[in-house]
Amino acid sequence: MVRYRGYPGHILLTENSEDSTEKVLAYTRKIQNPNQPRLYPLKVPGLELYIYSAIPASRTTEGLDVRITAVNGEPYNPSVQCCFQFESGEIIIVDAMWKFHFGMGDYKSTVYSCKSLASEIPSVVSVSRNCSRTEGASVVVTRAEQPTGVLSVCVHAVYGYVNPELIVEWMEMLLLQGVQRVFVYPLNHTNMVDPRTLRALQYYSNRGLVTILPYTLTAYDKNPNRFQKTDGQMFSDEILPVYDCLSRSSKYTFTAIIDFDEFIIPESSPLHLLPVLDKLYKDYPNSAYFSLTIQNFVMNWTEMHKSDLIILRYLNRTHGLHDRVKLIHVQPRYHNVGMHTADLIKGYTRRKVSHSIVSVHHYTYCRNRWTTELCLRRFARYHDVGLLQVESQLRDRVNRVPKTLRHG
Repeated sequence: MVRYRGYPGHILLTENSEDSTEKVLAYTRKIQNPNQPRLYPLKVPGLELYIYSAIPASRTTEGLDVRITAVNGEPYNPSVQCCFQFESGEIIIVDAMWKFHFGMGDYKSTVYSCKSLASEIPSVVSVSRNCSRTEGASVVVTRAEQPTGVLSVCVHAVYGYVNPELIVEWMEMLLLQGVQRVFVYPLNHTNMVDPRTLRALQYYSNRGLVTILPYTLTAYDKNPNRFQKTDGQMFSDEILPVYDCLSRSSKYTFTAIIDFDEFIIPESSPLHLLPVLDKLYKDYPNSAYFSLTIQNFVMNWTEMHKSDLIILRYLNRTHGLHDRVKLIHVQPRYHNVGMHTADLIKGYTRRKVSHSIVSVHHYTYCRNRWTTELCLRRFARYHDVGLLQVESQLRDRVNRVPKTLRHG
């Protein structure tokens, strides 16, 4: 047995090592099928800890750093190890380092970091309390995607009914803007996602834009009413796919986290998204992310334009709001990520971007915490016709999508 210096608990086992026993190798018995991309919880024996994915971080100068996306149901952060198995038959054991988690809910979405001095990527990783003594939960190591462009888009857990018309307009706008990859995570439980919504997502998967990863909730049988009320557990469940997506997207230059009712629109032209990001990147090279204000196009308000497109009917909006900003991350310059915030790696900065450059158009109804008086009568309304310049292009693309799919 050879011990490396540099990381706590870093042990290399070969087939000839005394410690390379059947017990150590037992973790290879239960491996998630690599041919079925999905997020499925694998329980670590003896712990309320569930492993979803293992993806090596990109652009690191510290050797191998495999990020483990997990859900922790323990009341504390348990000490666990990562057991790497390589194609050569070698096994390396390292201590898993807790990196960050979402601090709400009984089952907290969590990311661990497992570092090694190895120069190659392992084929399998198992997580257990002690690799030499206990069996673990094992997943095939997934490599970060080779970029198909400079910007990837992450959508948090998809559930319920999302209007297929809106999905089509959202996808076609991204394609017009030059985006080539969207990661989507529909909940993989009976009746959790409307079939009409799934058909729209599958259509864009077939066209090569969308990667669909069905997502199974941890300990769903203990609380089958998840996502039926807004609480801390729902927020934690929503963000786990974002953690996975950021790892899968780590080779992209930029990654945006947005929903289907949110459109990133530059002020100069709706289609200039990639050139605007390129300029921001050059002007502010030390930025960890670009923070965009939200302009709410309130759908309780009167439609101002006759159009076949949902997003072109509503031209009145609020001023830019800063309470729920959306972030476009520069990969990978963050320690911890939330829906609207991020903790940065030392040396990088936050960059708030003026709405005169780019903002997020959010097509929504009056928020629950807004009073009717505030939303319908007192909010200042700004008439914004910027999207009209691409109406014909967007309509032509949308009309090529089968009508039966758009209208369910």
